[in-house]
Amino acid sequence: MPNHIERVMQDIIYPKFAARMERSIKQNFKAGGRPKKWKVTNNPTPLLVHHILQNSINAVPTSTGIMVGTPVIYAAIHNFGDKSKGLVQREFMLVQPADINYLKEIMIENFAKELGK
Repeated sequence: MPNHIERVMQDIIYPKFAARMERSIKQNFKAGGRPKKWKVTNNPTPLLVHHILQNSINAVPTSTGIMVGTPVIYAAIHNFGDKSKGLVQREFMLVQPADINYLKEIMIENFAKELGK
């Protein structure tokens, strides 16, 4: 990748998309699941009692993309579920179609600016 393209990706695209993904994943909690609502069990607001998992979501740009995650050890079991423990899947760590559209828009906008120089 030419140096100026790398610069645009690392300095503009990756940071913007990382911030977008962090907000988007946190919104999955607020919505109780997106695009599909989480299955309600005995708790009408699953994963929102203490907000520990939601508040732990972090997205950071890297030199080659973005990294989204959480240090919370029980995150995966909630995201994927565990039938043996009676935990239903509540997938929160996913990319929404609107996020992909946003990525396309910022890439087009910023590469058009770069090419216009």
